[in-house]
Amino acid sequence: MSDFIQSLEHDLVVAAAHLGEQPTRAGVPRVRPSLRAALVAAGVTVLVAGSAAGATLVALRGSVIPAPATRDAGPPQTPVLTSVHLTPARAADPGGGPPWALRLARSQTGFICSTVGQELGGRFGLIGLDGRFRSYADGVVDSCGQQLGNSVSLIGARVFEARTPGAVRTVINGVGGPHLRGVQIQSGTTITSVPVARDGVFLAAFRGYPEDAGYRVTLRFADGHREVRTFGLSPFVARNPSTDVGVWKSEAFGVANNPALCVLFRPARERRNPAISPAACGLPRQSPDPRRYPTGLFFAARRIEPTGAIRYTFARGRWLGHAPLTAVWGWAGANVRSVGVSVANGPTRSISRRRHQAFLAVFPASTDPHSLAVHVTFNDGTTRVLHGDTNLTTPPGS
Repeated sequence: MSDFIQSLEHDLVVAAAHLGEQPTRAGVPRVRPSLRAALVAAGVTVLVAGSAAGATLVALRGSVIPAPATRDAGPPQTPVLTSVHLTPARAADPGGGPPWALRLARSQTGFICSTVGQELGGRFGLIGLDGRFRSYADGVVDSCGQQLGNSVSLIGARVFEARTPGAVRTVINGVGGPHLRGVQIQSGTTITSVPVARDGVFLAAFRGYPEDAGYRVTLRFADGHREVRTFGLSPFVARNPSTDVGVWKSEAFGVANNPALCVLFRPARERRNPAISPAACGLPRQSPDPRRYPTGLFFAARRIEPTGAIRYTFARGRWLGHAPLTAVWGWAGANVRSVGVSVANGPTRSISRRRHQAFLAVFPASTDPHSLAVHVTFNDGTTRVLHGDTNLTTPPGS
């Protein structure tokens, strides 16, 4: 870790400690370049306060957030200071805080670089967990990439951590060049048209993590072609119908000296004391060909209620006080072509399987698990419709 990162983390940790709370480590900003862009991502953890920051915070100013040394960032990520400028693009904060802005620069190798921050009193920076506004030094950048003529040069979803999930911010931003004519961001059935500023600069701020909502960004250019980027969307996670935890992921595991394979699910983003489901375990059948995956099928279909128990067990899980939900989770081997699920004779929803062949589908707690039908298609073309726990064995240690 560089001296710059250490000093920045120390500054933020000390500030948060005055509030009696350690900051949560944020994920590395997810910046997705175009296929032709050489992009360098800055792995800097940034922490923000709740969204209620107002004009009264103008006087609460901390030290300037420093830029890394060139030897740490490298010439492609080090801006030419005379090129640093704040663009006119602004995005309203969903909680009424200072607006979000985008700063651009040229790197020492000619790349275009962008930085997401907040504008407060004519200064560009960020409000930290301690409520203090800290300006960014001119050398601080989030990402740099090659500028393209008729395509998106930079686009990303910058995540700013906070003490509560509702105060987390995702700022989708990009530089599309002078030929960019329109930007739309879709989450579910909601479509937001984002203003495009000079040189194709755009940004929009949302509550929560990208995976909480799942964003599809469509960029329209002057010659008629469109480009699509997605953030927080994946076929291998299941979005929670409640607001308690955003997105879930399945995990498969085995236990030493036990032939069973087990699958559980937990929040996709790590957190303290996470809800963890009971384990659904079965006995896969080994293929005669050692190069092939095992075959078989097993799954659980249940409503999970708060347990209050702190200690995790395979049989009961550890749901603590999280909101109840209904789920189908399990494993399908190499002999299974596809898995789907329907509710009360409704349309069948396809379920993607992870590399470890586990699958997961999540439903509101009001869904009766007995109304769930699991549709399985095997490689030989045969199909089966199954209900309830299927082919389960006792979890290890029970």
